[in-house]
Amino acid sequence: MQHSIPQIASAMVMSPELCGAAIITAVYVLLMCMRSVWIDSVHYQKVADLYEEDDQKRGRRPPPVPPGSLGLPYIGDTITYMIASQNSDLRSYFDKKVERYGDIFKVSLFGRTTVFLDLIDGTDFLFTNEGQGELSLLRSYWSRSIRVLLESSSLPFTEGPTHIVLKNHWQRNFFEGNVVSRYVQTIEELAVKHVREHWPGQTVENASVLAHDAISLYTFDVLCELCLGVEDPTLVQKLRLDIQVYAEGFFCLPLRVPGSGFYRACEAKKRLTTTLELLILQRRHELHEGRASPTHDLLYVLLTQPDDTGHLSSDHEITAQMLLILFAGQKPTADTLTHMIGLIAAHPDVYAKLIRGELMNFLATASDSHAEIASVKKEAELLSKDDLCSMRYSWRVLQETLRLFPVSANLFREAATAFQYKGFTIKKGWKLAASIARVRSEPELFRDPDSFDPSRFEDIDGGAPPYSHFPFGGGLRMCPGNEFAKQVIFVFLHHLLKNAQWSPVDSDHRVAPSYTSVPSPVSRMPFKVTRCKLF
Repeated sequence: MQHSIPQIASAMVMSPELCGAAIITAVYVLLMCMRSVWIDSVHYQKVADLYEEDDQKRGRRPPPVPPGSLGLPYIGDTITYMIASQNSDLRSYFDKKVERYGDIFKVSLFGRTTVFLDLIDGTDFLFTNEGQGELSLLRSYWSRSIRVLLESSSLPFTEGPTHIVLKNHWQRNFFEGNVVSRYVQTIEELAVKHVREHWPGQTVENASVLAHDAISLYTFDVLCELCLGVEDPTLVQKLRLDIQVYAEGFFCLPLRVPGSGFYRACEAKKRLTTTLELLILQRRHELHEGRASPTHDLLYVLLTQPDDTGHLSSDHEITAQMLLILFAGQKPTADTLTHMIGLIAAHPDVYAKLIRGELMNFLATASDSHAEIASVKKEAELLSKDDLCSMRYSWRVLQETLRLFPVSANLFREAATAFQYKGFTIKKGWKLAASIARVRSEPELFRDPDSFDPSRFEDIDGGAPPYSHFPFGGGLRMCPGNEFAKQVIFVFLHHLLKNAQWSPVDSDHRVAPSYTSVPSPVSRMPFKVTRCKLF
């Protein structure tokens, strides 16, 4: 018997009662499956513990795994950890774990068994047991969101000799201190331009500026000009809007559902990739016609300079590295600089030391105050590499800012093989973590840890204990762009101190939670600004 399409469609429509029953049944089946998995996992763990205890008595088994609770399957401690991070209360989270289990403990975060190592020794272990080829105990670990949004050929995902060669290539040709000093003039010209245009004009007093927005414009312009050779305002704005959406996806659950933050980030990645591919084609054409200098920007370096093995990056590889640089070079730098000037404004003694210097400099005979650096400069004379190196107190202020607002709350690695650490067995595939959030709040390492005190990093006081302060990472995976970021920050700070006074509109210094990068200020940091020539 033949049926028309409308008849078939009508027959397929379920009544509301049937729909409700179907949904309830599906939810019930799902809950029963989860209950079954949980019961089985608990039973398995109990049986495994009995066998392990018996085998240890017989001397046949390795030491026990670290203490701790993995909680419910898949969920584990993730919700508790995220709530603590949301409330800026990771210190209490770790204090409770350490009190119950000791300095080394395991939890389940984002579906993976994670072992938090002890302070100092654990960080040392993470930094020194990677990059040794087949002898390496550890390898890099990144969340699924990051793995999807970055390309597999990107620097974070490379291992061993490949990682070392690529990182050395970047540093030798662009990010090394001596090379970065060649770009100080461009950085300073952009800093002067942004202080003049985006902080109130000479005739405006007590105007309000959203510091985070203004600083983000500056740091992104620096990246576009020095890394991509892009100065066109329309193209810069297009890239900026896409990179903002793209960056948000790094902190979202990796659910590619239309309308979700992760979905929007994936779409922004497609647009960024298309734009970068067109820029690469344009640069290749300019180089072929002899209209561009190979050392003009990082893009030209990657197009023209082979690495130590003689390999010249393909267009796909260059696109992958540029996506990384646009994200990693923009958000952390802008957020750190914003927090830095916010902390300076809240501490007049620090502000005064930055401008006029300390009454007595125990560390060196040369001045490190911004006023005295400017006093020996002719009108419109630019900063030199030596000037930036002499900004020692600025470096202490930056170190303390990064201690309070670290680039990452935790450093993660993955066990490449099973091994033993301090009497515990670490299984292959488990994540290992060194908690920066925990280290920075430890009173035994930092006196009065919640206070902003740049003097704690003076050499005369011994500075930070080894492996207690690592703002740019460490070991094989230390950030290759740390010198570049420091110069971008110091140059801007110098010209802001020189030409403006600022004070917070309110005392709100709350931050948006971030699990992989510097937390951004919730209020976007509004300041009252008065333009003036201070030195």
